[in-house]
Amino acid sequence: MAPNDSQKIAEWQQSQTQLSRAVGQITILSERYPDLKAQTLYQDLMIQLEGTENRITVARGRYIESIAQYNLAIRKFPAVMTAKMMNYQPRNNYLPQNVSAVSNAPVVDFSSQK
Repeated sequence: MAPNDSQKIAEWQQSQTQLSRAVGQITILSERYPDLKAQTLYQDLMIQLEGTENRITVARGRYIESIAQYNLAIRKFPAVMTAKMMNYQPRNNYLPQNVSAVSNAPVVDFSSQK
């Protein structure tokens, strides 16, 4: 993904949102059907999803860090002189579409109301 292509970044962010929704739906489904948790195929799926989420988180962190390093590098001397001559511009970093929802912890209710 090119950091200067805003359309691809928007598409990537949209796919991240869709993936998060899909994983959330699977979790809700497993809570409604406790027998499903005991099946080996489901357990394998959850392990694979957890690994995938971890890899996405690591890749997202590396991407954010590399953009931050780039933005810092083009502002420091002597690289700032080259950056100005070559017309290097700061890049936008990744921000999820629902920043406020991501930054707040979910509310968990353990009451036995049905």
